[in-house]
Amino acid sequence: MSDKHNKKEKVLQKLQDIRKKWADNLPEKIQSINNTWNILKNERWDDDLFNKFHRKVHTLAGSGGTFGFVEVGLSAREAEILIKLIIKQKTSPTTVEINAITHKLDLLFKVCQQALKKDIPPPPIANILKISNFRAKNQADHLIYLVEDDAQLGSELKRQLELYKFSVVWFDTLAAFQDAFKHKEPAVVIMDIMLPDGDGTEVLAKLQKLYKHPINTIFISVYDDIHNRLNAIRAGGEIFLNKPLDVAEIVDKLGRYITNDDSNPFRILIVDDSVDLSNHYSMLLQEAGMETAITNDPLQTFAALADFTPDLILMDLYMPECSGQELAQLIRQREAYISIPIVFLSFETDQESQQRALNLGGDDFLTKTIEPEHLVEAVIHRAKRSRQISSHLTRDELTGLPNRNSLKDRLTQAIRQTQRAETKMGLCVIDLDLFKKINDSLGHMFGDKVLKEIANRIKNCLRPGDTACRLGGDEFAIIYVGIDGITDIEYAVSRIKSALCLPISLDNQTVHLSASIGITIFPDDSQDIDALIQNAELALHAAKEGGRNKHQIFVKFMGEIAERRMSLEGEMRQSILNEDFILNYQPKIELPSRNIVGMEALVRWKHPIKGMISPVEFIPLAEETGLIIPLGEWILDKACYDTKQWLDAGHDLRVAVNLSSRQFQQQNLVKVVEAALRENGLPNKNLELEITESMVMGDMEKVITLLQDFRNRDIHISVDDFGTGYSSLSYLKRFPIHALKIDQSFIRDMHTDEDDSSIVKAIVSMGQSLRLNIIAEGVEQIEHLDFLEGLGCQTIQGYYFSKPLEKDVFSELLKNMDSNIDPKFMRKL
Repeated sequence: MSDKHNKKEKVLQKLQDIRKKWADNLPEKIQSINNTWNILKNERWDDDLFNKFHRKVHTLAGSGGTFGFVEVGLSAREAEILIKLIIKQKTSPTTVEINAITHKLDLLFKVCQQALKKDIPPPPIANILKISNFRAKNQADHLIYLVEDDAQLGSELKRQLELYKFSVVWFDTLAAFQDAFKHKEPAVVIMDIMLPDGDGTEVLAKLQKLYKHPINTIFISVYDDIHNRLNAIRAGGEIFLNKPLDVAEIVDKLGRYITNDDSNPFRILIVDDSVDLSNHYSMLLQEAGMETAITNDPLQTFAALADFTPDLILMDLYMPECSGQELAQLIRQREAYISIPIVFLSFETDQESQQRALNLGGDDFLTKTIEPEHLVEAVIHRAKRSRQISSHLTRDELTGLPNRNSLKDRLTQAIRQTQRAETKMGLCVIDLDLFKKINDSLGHMFGDKVLKEIANRIKNCLRPGDTACRLGGDEFAIIYVGIDGITDIEYAVSRIKSALCLPISLDNQTVHLSASIGITIFPDDSQDIDALIQNAELALHAAKEGGRNKHQIFVKFMGEIAERRMSLEGEMRQSILNEDFILNYQPKIELPSRNIVGMEALVRWKHPIKGMISPVEFIPLAEETGLIIPLGEWILDKACYDTKQWLDAGHDLRVAVNLSSRQFQQQNLVKVVEAALRENGLPNKNLELEITESMVMGDMEKVITLLQDFRNRDIHISVDDFGTGYSSLSYLKRFPIHALKIDQSFIRDMHTDEDDSSIVKAIVSMGQSLRLNIIAEGVEQIEHLDFLEGLGCQTIQGYYFSKPLEKDVFSELLKNMDSNIDPKFMRKL
C-alpha cells in the first residue's frame, strides 16, 4: 500500500472520528439548547442569554452540514432565521414568535433524534486532506486569520491548514479578530459571515474603508444564498465558500493571494456564436480589468488562439457549426494549448450535460443565467490558477524571464508576426564568459544575484515586442522581431554586449563580465524552429572558440562542422577502445647543461582511415563530451609505462602529463594517479602533472588540499600556460607547486617585443623568489635560448631542440645523447 494511500486512510479515519465525537455530543447540545430556551420563554427574558441561545443554534446549523448531518444543519438554519428576525427587532418576542421558535425547535429535536438512529455518514472524498499540488515558497511567512465561532470546526480547520505549513491564528469572535488586526495585518482572512457578535461582511467593509487598501478575504458560510454572496462581494471579499468545507479547496483558493502572480491582466478568449452574448461577457470581464478577444465563428478558434494566447477560454457549449465539446477535444489534442483551461457556458442546467462537457475536455461549467459577479469570480479564479501553473512551467523562478520550456512557443508567435509583417526575425543565444569563476569564488547566492542583474540589463536593452528568455545556468536567449537583416541584429547585439560589460557591484563586491553570442536569422537560415535554435547554438560555439566577448552569425558550414563533430565523437569512443591513440614526447632540456631531464607526453590520434587528426580538433571535443576522462586515464597509464621502460634502461627522467579541467574535478583523481604509478612500477618522483592557472582559481582551499596531497606523495606539479590567467603572487605563495611554465605566446616575440620581454623577466624573477623551477615552452630560435639563459631560466622545451617524437624515435635519441646535446642532431630525429 502506497504512502499516499496510507495518508488518505489515516486522514479519513481522523475525519470520521471527529464526526462520531460530534454525533456523540449531539444529545448534550440538544439538551443545552432546550434548557436555555425553556429559561427564556418560561422563567425570564434576558438579552445576553438570548444571544447565547442564538449562538448555540447557529453553531449547530453550521457544524451539522459540515459534519455530514445535512438535515440537522438545514433544520437548525430554519430556526436561526426566526431568531435573527427577533434580534433585528431589538424588542422582546411576541407570544406568536415564541410559539414559532418553539415549533421550529421541536422539529429540530425530532430531526436530530432521527439522525442519531442512522449510521454516521462518511466524509465526502473532497473533504479528505489531499496531498495538494499547491506549495507556496514560505507559507509560514504568510499569516492567516481564521474567524469561526464553532469551536470544534475552528480548531479542526486551523489544525488542517497548519498541516499545509500555514501560520494560522484562530478567533471565535469578530471583536477579538478586529483587535488583533489593529496590531498586525494578515496575508489572508478566512471569515464566517454570520457570527453571534456581528456580520463578517460589515466588519470587513469597515476595515477596508479604515485601512484604505484591499484585504484578502475568503468568506465561509452555511447560508448559500445570493444575498450573502452579494454582501461578501460588496464588502470587498473575492471568494465565497459554502459549508461543509473542503480544506484542499481552501488551500487552492489561498494560492491566489500568496503565490507570485503575473501583474499583466488576464487574457480571456470568448468563443460564442451569439454576438450579443459574447459582447456582454467581454464587457463584464473588461470592467473587471481583463483583456478579451472574441470569435463568433468556432472554426476560427485556432487562429484566435495563435494570435491571442489566452489564460482561459470561455466557450459556448452548443454552437451550430461545431459544438464546444468537439472543439474542446480538438484543442486538447494540441500540445501548445493542452494546459489552457476551458470553461463551458450553456443554458442547460442538468447534471448529465455538465458532466459530459467536463469529460470531453472542459475544466468548469457555468450556466448562462449566472450572475455577473459570479461569472467574474469564476473566471478570475480559473485564470489565476492557470497562470500560476503556466508560470511554474514556463517562467524562470530566479529572473522572472520565460524559461527554456517557453522558448519554442515564443518563437512560434514571433515567426507568425514576422510572416504577417513580411520582415525578418533574429534569435540570439547568449552565454556569459567565465561565469563559473564567480560561483566558485564568491558563492552561488552571489552568482544568483549577478544573474538577476544580467537579466535586468538584457530586458532594458529590448524594444517593445522583443523577448528575452533564460535557458538555464548562465545562458540566455533573445528573440528580435521586425528586423531588416544582419545590420539591425548586430546593432542590437552590440547594445547587449556593452550593457553586460559594465561593472556589477553587489554586496561590496565588484565583478566584470562579458558574453559570447550566437546569432541566426529567420527565414534566411531556416524556417524550422528546432533548426533555428540549433543554428544559434552552433554560432555561439563558434563565438566562444574565437575568444571572450565575441559574437558570431550562423553560416551554413557550421552545420557541416557540427555533423563532423558528432561523427568524430562516435569514432573517438571506438578509438579509445581500440587504442588508436599514440603518445609523442617532447624533450625538456636543462640549462646550461643541455641535458634531457624530462619530457612532456602529448597525445595524438592516428585514425585508421582518416589518418592523423589534430589535437586542436579532438581535445576540445573530448572535453565537451566527457571522453577526456577515459582518454586522460589511458594517457596517464601509457606515459607511466613508457617512462618506466626508459628508467629501467638507465635514463632517470620525469614525464609531464597534462590534466584537463574535467580530470582535475574528479573526486577520485588521487586514486587514479596512484593506480597508474603502482601498476606500472614508476616511482612517484618521476611523474609531473601539468595544470593550468584557470583550474586552480576555483575553490582555493579545495585546490590547495588536493595539490598538497600530491606533493606529500612526491608527485611534481607544474602550472602550464602561466601568464595567461589571473594568478597573483599572493595566490602562488599558497599553492604547493614545483614549477611554472611560461606560455609560448610570450616567448615567441620576447627578444623583439618590449612588453613580452618584461613579462618573461617578471615571471622568471617571481619564480626564482618563490624557489620554483621555471620552464619556457615554445623555444624555436637561438635568440630565444640566449635571452632565457641570460635570465637564469632553468628548463626549456621547443622546436629549437626537438619537436614531439614518437616513442621509438625518442628512445633512439636517449641512446645516442651525451652530456652536451646537439640541437642539429635532435632536429634530424
